[in-house]
Order: sequence, then structure tokens, then C-alpha cells
Amino acid sequence: MSAPVIFRQTVSYRGWESPFALPLKRDLDSLGDAMIPFAFVPFNSLEMVPGGLVAPGATVYGAITQEDDCWITHLVGSSTYLNEQRAIVAGIFTLQMYDSERKKLWTPQPILFANALGSAVHPFFLRRLYLLPSQGELKCSVVNLSPANATIQVVAWGLRKDVWKAVS
Repeated sequence: MSAPVIFRQTVSYRGWESPFALPLKRDLDSLGDAMIPFAFVPFNSLEMVPGGLVAPGATVYGAITQEDDCWITHLVGSSTYLNEQRAIVAGIFTLQMYDSERKKLWTPQPILFANALGSAVHPFFLRRLYLLPSQGELKCSVVNLSPANATIQVVAWGLRKDVWKAVS
């Protein structure tokens, strides 16, 4: 019998070559079977910023509130801008999240999105499910570090109650 394969990813604040963390099965099972996948969007410049673009060096804010308890499982983000040749280039930004219900910052310092958010290809799974309580607000502060106006999006994926399964 061969040894299990452990996937590793390079994430600076978890340590070099940190094991890839997926939510624990017992945590997922504890939520019950009346759950569905759901996307929470704490920040989307196309919807939250006039003109849809964040200026270089600008700090912008977003927030989400949910009607029911939700659990965040993983984070993704993206940033793009047009360079001088009018080609789309990946941008860079910092992120800081604040849970207004618990009055707690997720990290004491803003962090580069490449260290805290995954992409659609490689989502960044949290080590533990993060409960966003009903009517709890999750605020997001974003600073564009790209050399040009950029579109920026931060998405927290997770689970919420499926009201159709819950009532049947």
C-alpha cells in the first residue's frame, strides 16, 4: 500500500510548502445535509466603484450581510488592468477583512491578495469553516497596488442553508 499524497502550496503566512488545507469533513458533516454552495461577494469594483475601476494607490471598501447563517470555505480574488500596449495584465492589491459582528480583523495587517486569495483555478481554502452569522457584516478594505486603474474582485465561497430542503 502506498503512502497518501499530500498536496502542498506555497503560501507565505502559512509557511513555505504548507500542506494544502481543505475543510475538515467533520466540520462539513456537522452542518447537515440541507446546505448548498453559495458565493458571497464582499468586494466587486464593477458594482461598487463609479466607473468600475480602482485608481492606483486608492483604498476602496465593500461589505456583505446575509439573512441566514453562512459558512465560508474558500476565498478567490482577481485584479486586472490594461498596460501601455492595451493588453490585459494581472494586477495586484492588498486586502483586509473585518467581521463587524465579532469586532475582529481577520489579519492585523493588510495582506497581498496572492497570499490570502486563490484564483478560480486554485481556490484558497480556509483551514476551518468561517461562520458569517445572520445579519453579521463582513467588511473588506482593498488597496490597488497596480500601476494603472484596475478592476478588482474578492469572492468568498461557502455554504448556506437550502431553504427548499429545510422546509421539506
